[in-house]
Amino acid sequence: MGIDVNKLKTLHEEIEKRTQGSAKNWLNAKKIDGSIDVRIMEPLPDMEGIYYLEVPVWWVNGNKLISPKFFGEDCPVEIAIAEAKTAKDPDVLALLSAKDGNMKKVDFKYEYWIPILQFDWRFNKAGNAIADIYDKNGAFDVNLIKSFIVDERVKMFQVGVSLLKSINAVATARGGGDMTESETGFNLNITRTGAGRDTKYGATKQEAMPMPIEFYENQVSPHDILKALMYTNEYMDSVIGEYLWGEERKEETYRFPEIKAALKARFEEEAEAPAKKGARPSRTAAPEQAEQRVTEKETAPTTRGGAAAGSSRGVGAAAGATRTRGAAAGAEEKPARGRGRNIVDDMANVEDK
Repeated sequence: MGIDVNKLKTLHEEIEKRTQGSAKNWLNAKKIDGSIDVRIMEPLPDMEGIYYLEVPVWWVNGNKLISPKFFGEDCPVEIAIAEAKTAKDPDVLALLSAKDGNMKKVDFKYEYWIPILQFDWRFNKAGNAIADIYDKNGAFDVNLIKSFIVDERVKMFQVGVSLLKSINAVATARGGGDMTESETGFNLNITRTGAGRDTKYGATKQEAMPMPIEFYENQVSPHDILKALMYTNEYMDSVIGEYLWGEERKEETYRFPEIKAALKARFEEEAEAPAKKGARPSRTAAPEQAEQRVTEKETAPTTRGGAAAGSSRGVGAAAGATRTRGAAAGAEEKPARGRGRNIVDDMANVEDK
């Protein structure tokens, strides 16, 4: 008897659910187990024909900070680092070059954010064809296709430059310009093989098929998501200041609080919508499982401060080094993980090379 691919896949998914959490709104290429099928969304007008967003990010002792370099502005983290290098304090310089394992404690990366639909197909027993997405006449049925869209939502796919190049190779090949079209576009199979420095990513063209139009009509701009997650310059400056000089970190403040609030309200409303539908009654309601935030390589340091000896503050800052800082601004309280969290809260904290 041959392998029953669908049964094997179901068992594998059950194992995955028992061994790790999931973030419904973000998908990181580093978390791909083998391969997945995705559909890249059509670029919105503010993306000017580019399907991805290039996001400049500073990592400071495990804290992820989106840089205002995205807007062509000066970055407070870069300014602070320049100050530290000019002062030439050996303890501070040691903090700038410090590592936690193989990861630099202060590091700059570009991330690439791609709005996608992710699929969880059912295959025939041979595993060589997608099943249950056709009507009685053998044509694609968008309602059946919709049932295989993971979490029935657009996700933000966070990738590194190597995978981006592979996707670009498909998009720029003959016929690739239709890749993101809702009616005539095609899916991609994304693969991840190897481990560590030997990890390789790939993208190959798959079936062309129509997508449910509602995902395109209601798509949120990646630019707005980025703005909702961007901290103020004052807060970012205090994060690097705490690490290098032991200064008090200010409370979290966001640069675009009105956008953050609007998106959060929208996502919460959308999350509540399915709950209004009738559901099978049960004796005991299952508690909602909290989503596990993706963390940087599973090993990002959770404590603040660096490792320079002699710090009088006990947070690893270089001893005796001080700077003058402005007053802290008010902060918006973070919701608890799980219930009520959405794409604005669940920013993927994973770097990808």
